[in-house]
Amino acid sequence: MQLQEDFITIRDSETFKEFLNSTYLISCFLDDIESKKRWEYNFYQEANKEILSFSVENAAIVFSGKSPPVNPQHFPQILPLEELKSEQEDIFNAMRREFLKEYTQDKVLKIFTILEKHEDIVWSFLILLKNLNVIHMKINDRTQEVIENSSISMIKKEKGGN
Repeated sequence: MQLQEDFITIRDSETFKEFLNSTYLISCFLDDIESKKRWEYNFYQEANKEILSFSVENAAIVFSGKSPPVNPQHFPQILPLEELKSEQEDIFNAMRREFLKEYTQDKVLKIFTILEKHEDIVWSFLILLKNLNVIHMKINDRTQEVIENSSISMIKKEKGGN
């Protein structure tokens, strides 16, 4: 699976190996599943309370940047990629099936994917629709079951308005 292969490339790189020894993986982010763009890997650096982001592009490791310090009340969990049970395409297909059950008339603009650890490993999807609704769907990696499916409109309706 490319997700795990790229992670190993980053983790084992001589350039970043010493630097990453003081970090651990907390999440992976994919900004569009349809275009098959690269995954971004987010590592938590406990000493500085920062998140450092890396990706792999054409076999080269790219440092994407770092975030400001993380709120200590939201201590990130380690994401053990070696414990993934499902193939990426199987999860994407489960998301598509669930989407088609409830949103058959809606057109998708973009799908964001976040892989993170809760009690289990969870695939979270934010699906932006052409009507400016956003669907938030979570799928359990181990069971491939949809554990959350909600939507919100980005358009605020005024009381008494047209």
